[in-house]
Amino acid sequence: MDRKESEYACPKCGTQLVEKWGMVDDGSLAHNKEYQRVGKPYCPKGHRITDWNLAGQPMSAV
Repeated sequence: MDRKESEYACPKCGTQLVEKWGMVDDGSLAHNKEYQRVGKPYCPKGHRITDWNLAGQPMSAV
């Protein structure tokens, strides 16, 4: 898994969020692998994002 900086910052501390990227099975019968984001971005300082808006932007954290 690779780690990349997200375009979003933590709503609690302002630190750039980090995204995990990797080769993920696309769910087809051929089991093709695609390089894509895995899960949601997270704060490297350990804050938990508790609320996301419909556009996928972090709104609050604890």
